[in-house]
Amino acid sequence: MNLEKNALWVIMDPWMKTPYQSDLIKYPNLDQSNLIILKKIKNYIPNLNYVCVSCPLFVKDSDSNIIKRVYLYPDFNELVNFENNYNNFLKYMIKNNLSDVVYCGFHYGECILDKPDGAKYTSKKFNIFVKKDLCGVLPNNINYDNLVLKYAKII
Repeated sequence: MNLEKNALWVIMDPWMKTPYQSDLIKYPNLDQSNLIILKKIKNYIPNLNYVCVSCPLFVKDSDSNIIKRVYLYPDFNELVNFENNYNNFLKYMIKNNLSDVVYCGFHYGECILDKPDGAKYTSKKFNIFVKKDLCGVLPNNINYDNLVLKYAKII
């Protein structure tokens, strides 16, 4: 199985700046650590045939109740964006006759699983993998491996 050539790679929430104030309060260096992963993903993309992002264009910050515009990491602006929408994801999979999906991006064990087009929902129809070394991990000392393994193989 050659996942680089035959799977859809989904970069989850590759925004330049974290839009959620509560995350930045809990993890003040989150954007800096995310940038390291974004650069690793950027360097990995040339190996891939099918790569998309999934990131909303606007989010509502539950702490401030303000709707914020989200900006993608600039190197990913030209990629197809599912915008965390399962139907957009499904149309792409059908159009390209794909059955395997590899997730990377943000954050391991959380949004990669829980977004509407995340592994928790896509695993019902497709073979799901998570490329752990291309995932940002929240610095909360939680080991998410067992949760991820419910929906995906870790590669």
